[in-house]
Amino acid sequence: MKRTVVTIACAAMLCSGCGITTQTVVPDKVVREKQTEAVQEEYASGFRAGYEAARQELAKKISEDAQAMKALKIYQRLIYEGAMAPPEVVTVHRPERLSPDGQRYTSAQTETVIRRPARFVRKEPLAALLSEQRADIYGIFPDGESAAAAARQLKGKAGVIPTDDGRYAVYQLAE
Repeated sequence: MKRTVVTIACAAMLCSGCGITTQTVVPDKVVREKQTEAVQEEYASGFRAGYEAARQELAKKISEDAQAMKALKIYQRLIYEGAMAPPEVVTVHRPERLSPDGQRYTSAQTETVIRRPARFVRKEPLAALLSEQRADIYGIFPDGESAAAAARQLKGKAGVIPTDDGRYAVYQLAE
């Protein structure tokens, strides 16, 4: 009877699909799976690094935009209060030309030129603006290039402001 029960139980297990199974390990398949996992992990780490770099670049751009908007707001306030004169912009029209020998033709062109940059018309607003921003004047320079070079050499936040006499003031924000 015991033998019959064991035989029936074994037959039932084999018929139901529950039997003893063996797994065959193929070395090439194992190596390929490990390589695939390594490639997927490298892809995931590269994606994370790229995502973080993109997030940092976006934060930097947003910060720059916020600073530009703040500067624009200060500029508009100074223009509105009459402390600063806006730039004088001129559009120059050059008519079409034909060379005397008829060999060269130049089409009509339009060019926009800044005749005079934005500038302070009174000295008091410059001092008020710098005191409001907690900034100190670093120096006055004859042209914009030398002022920009001086601003780049300063550690911390610095800026360049054109003055009413055509020179450029370099200021540094207090930390």
